[in-house]
Amino acid sequence: TRSTALLLLPDAAAGEASAGSLLPEAATAQLPALFLQRRGELRPLPGGVVFTEADLRAIGWDRQPTRHLAGLLWQRADLRALSPYQTSGDVRDPAMFFGRDAELRELCAGRCRALLVIGPRKVGKSSLLKRAAAQLSARGHRAPYIVLRETVRTPGDLVGALARLEGQPQPQVSPQSERGQVEALGCLIRRHLAGGMLLLDEADEFLAADSARGGICSQELRALVQEGVCSLAIAGYDRLYRAALSQSETAYNLGELLFLGPLERPAAIRLATEPLNRIGVQWQQPELAAHLVDQLGARPDLIQDAGRLLLL
Repeated sequence: TRSTALLLLPDAAAGEASAGSLLPEAATAQLPALFLQRRGELRPLPGGVVFTEADLRAIGWDRQPTRHLAGLLWQRADLRALSPYQTSGDVRDPAMFFGRDAELRELCAGRCRALLVIGPRKVGKSSLLKRAAAQLSARGHRAPYIVLRETVRTPGDLVGALARLEGQPQPQVSPQSERGQVEALGCLIRRHLAGGMLLLDEADEFLAADSARGGICSQELRALVQEGVCSLAIAGYDRLYRAALSQSETAYNLGELLFLGPLERPAAIRLATEPLNRIGVQWQQPELAAHLVDQLGARPDLIQDAGRLLLL
């Protein structure tokens, strides 16, 4: 959830200070910071919003103090810091996750199965997998989420990443023995993930490398699902899609295909309106939000970009 820091600014610190120097958390976590200056002239504070004593009195005596406060924020704040929309990475604020109800039901159905989540970049695959992991964990199921791109290239890397998530010691596996790495992965999953779900994100490069090794990791994952040990969700795009449909690939028929495209229209309209409403911004005509959604094809990434631009 989004938080705001409130800091009383000493007179001596109002000189050449910045929000990041006075409150490092504001810089590292991109935390909106409100600073109260007790006396003297209002001085700009990069990365923060400064309120003087006169500002606080005006807010307190106003018939609509929240509206007065909002007005001051809009005048003085960096609107990019106030924007609820994010244009990179997965959705970190649960309140910004809209739609995908059918896909979440599939992922959290509880049956031992494998699902291949396929969709282009920035359509919400990572957000969906993390949301499913959170829901499964809330129900008491093990649901480790691992990003395979760049840092996880071999079965041994996957063993290490999974062991860290599960709080287990790193298995001693020879880097030269790929078969030994795969066997260690199977043992780790059978001991600590039985009945749970393993969620693997950005799997295209990993699957390409595994195919070059003879697909031994894909074969092990398929066996674990078929034996009823655990469920599996793998997210990717072109490589995963081709591997799932090509009989020459070891990932062929590894799991059911779950295609991820635009948001459902009602969910997309909520994404275009509700985050704005939370910060006191409304569309002058409700049909304008629907028009924007239709023009952008209900793509969640494009709606986030547009929402952020509307506040600048």
